[in-house]
Amino acid sequence: MKNKKKTPAKAAKNGKKGFWLPVLVLLALVAGATFTVPVTRDKAAGALQKATSRAAAVSGIDPHREKIKELTFGTEATKRLWLNLADRFAALEMRDTSDYALPKDSATIIINAAVPLGPPMEQAVWEMVAAAAGTPYYQEDGVCAGAAARARCTVTFVSKNPQDPNVSLRVQRTNRYNSNTGKMAILVENVSLDYDGTALKYLTFPEPLTVSILSTNNTAAQTAQRAIDNQKEVVLSLPMSPLPARFDTSVIKPHYSDIQIASMFNHAAARLHSSIKGVSGFSDHRSIKENTRITLENPRAMKIILAETKKRHAYFVYPKISRRPITQETIDSAKVPNMEFQRTIDSTYLELTQDSLTKKRSWAPVPYTHAQLRDSLHKYSSLARIEGQVLLKAQPSQAFIEVLREQADTLKRNGIRLVYVSELLK
Repeated sequence: MKNKKKTPAKAAKNGKKGFWLPVLVLLALVAGATFTVPVTRDKAAGALQKATSRAAAVSGIDPHREKIKELTFGTEATKRLWLNLADRFAALEMRDTSDYALPKDSATIIINAAVPLGPPMEQAVWEMVAAAAGTPYYQEDGVCAGAAARARCTVTFVSKNPQDPNVSLRVQRTNRYNSNTGKMAILVENVSLDYDGTALKYLTFPEPLTVSILSTNNTAAQTAQRAIDNQKEVVLSLPMSPLPARFDTSVIKPHYSDIQIASMFNHAAARLHSSIKGVSGFSDHRSIKENTRITLENPRAMKIILAETKKRHAYFVYPKISRRPITQETIDSAKVPNMEFQRTIDSTYLELTQDSLTKKRSWAPVPYTHAQLRDSLHKYSSLARIEGQVLLKAQPSQAFIEVLREQADTLKRNGIRLVYVSELLK
């Protein structure tokens, strides 16, 4: 069969078909959204706007900028301010949540803008105010309401030219997150169901938390199951040398044989029984001295532990290791998702005290106050905003969970999203 050559006329005709095809598809979408079910005129207009936005997204056109250019009211200076604001909106990921309207009973143009959760409201408003640069407009007034949250702000722009209308920018929050939100993962160490209800407060905390459970704890299985039921991520804490004598029979020591180390790992994991399916990661139980990690710093022992971790498709988290860089190389070479704790929120600190009777001086643990814990949380949230994410470990104290519950909304408003440890490893 001979191949038919396309004539110039047929090629032009095919070109026209290619031109009209996207248009016909767009009209079909609008027609389907408008006439398939009985709808109002406003809903039909909304369907057209959504279809136009999808088509514009494919072609790389910002529908807001095109909308501004087509407005028949306002002056050139007003449109220039709007275009600058549209650029700011895009930078703040507000393309799908901004609206423009002209009230009938006022000469002031009102722009409603919804800012995604993430950047502090002050920062978002500052970005929008900077849009007046290069225009006759300047900020005449700015008011924020909503206590510390500053959930709603109103900024009034006034032009040096009397013919330009005033512009009122009304800013509030939307429910979605900005993609640049800082992530904070908190691993609460050694959580165990107890009599005072502290552990239960952590397990029922409404935001994502990761809890570590000591494998030798008598309530390990029950605590793990309760954590999984409350949508908390579970990490199994393995006793590693050095530890106090009460851990002696369960401590994984570096001089043990390969078979013995693997057996002890499997035995510790098996203590959680059916809950083991919900374990996401493993870590080492904190030693007597944080800077002494004998097993963790032994390449042979760690290769076995990491190999068993990999079999369970889990991750491994560990404290800072400064003395033996080879340990980091061992962990990385195992190709197991891993991460180092960046900061610690302790529940107590040591203070030198003197007995009033014997006059003997000794170090005694003193609990951190709510204010001190709050300051630590704010400091590390700043680190998360700067670096994009932070991994913290904390002790399950009553004071810390109270501070965490109190500051949960503040963290969100300031661009911090609590996540599981596994999300930092993606």
